[in-house]
Amino acid sequence: MAQKNNLHIVAFNVPYPPDYGGVIDIFYKIRSLSEEGIKIYLHCFQYGRKKSSELERYCEKVFYYNRNKGLKYALSKKPFIVAGRNHPDLLSNLAGNKAPIFFEGLHTCYFIGHPKLKEYKKIIRTHNVEHDYYSQLAKSETNIFKRIYFNKEAKKLKRFESVVSNANTLITISPSDQEYFNNIHPNSIWVPAFHENEKVISKSGKGTFFLFHG
Repeated sequence: MAQKNNLHIVAFNVPYPPDYGGVIDIFYKIRSLSEEGIKIYLHCFQYGRKKSSELERYCEKVFYYNRNKGLKYALSKKPFIVAGRNHPDLLSNLAGNKAPIFFEGLHTCYFIGHPKLKEYKKIIRTHNVEHDYYSQLAKSETNIFKRIYFNKEAKKLKRFESVVSNANTLITISPSDQEYFNNIHPNSIWVPAFHENEKVISKSGKGTFFLFHG
């Protein structure tokens, strides 16, 4: 049975400390939702970052899962960033609390179409047009083997992108992403990235300084 104001958030990494793009958006979103009275059940894939007691200040419960790596996952039909986040405990923990599920990026959408989650409200925060991102990585890569890998992942991501049809809503992170996803999902909304800056502190008028950029 769904409980009022409960929300699952599935994060592709541990979102603390908020020290790079994707986790900055996730952490400050968690903080903002908590301040609005939302009870958050946070699910984190852990690799290269430690568990954080800071997250417990804003969440009812924090779950951690190992992200799997290795050749088996690289050779999967699903994209590597998705295949390595296939953890059975995630599915059982989501199924144990019938609350809406907020998937952070395609990375976390392995189970989005699973029958156990059929009746759940599902939202995807798109952090990129992932197949375009990997195509650009391939174009800039000089190592032939890495270039092949990035091109293959781009194709996998393009195919996997169809899972967005399982979501009730897509929340995009930029106007250009919104333009793209608006063409493939009937309910796509642009919400800018969350961050720590809550007030404008710059002075009005003109200053007496120069900015040399580069």
